[in-house]
Amino acid sequence: SSVTFQGRDLDLDHLGGVVGWEPPANVLRVDSYVVYLAMSPIGSYRSQIEQGVPTGTNQMFLQAETHVERFSHFVVYTKSLLAEQTTPVGAMISDEYTRVVNVSFIDDDLDRGEVGGDIFWDSPL
Repeated sequence: SSVTFQGRDLDLDHLGGVVGWEPPANVLRVDSYVVYLAMSPIGSYRSQIEQGVPTGTNQMFLQAETHVERFSHFVVYTKSLLAEQTTPVGAMISDEYTRVVNVSFIDDDLDRGEVGGDIFWDSPL
């Protein structure tokens, strides 16, 4: 099994997007999945971000603006009706961000308290 993350939050130290995983070969006893942010690929010092993702659903949406804090990995555990597995599958977090430069705006709206006009910027490198 493997874990993937498609990030959609471009702010530094924030996450948002889709966490996905490959189901185990045998899901007969798997009732659901539990997803955490963790400080290692084995789930050290973890913080739960989703629970009860049903079998057959192999992804979850992480809300934008989720703080990375000290976490370095996503980990996913399978859960049976009796217990959560002891060893997760994990993936390192890759927090990418970008900034535009040379932003300029000339207000063409002459009404007080209103703005109008074009915004210009240079694309990030």
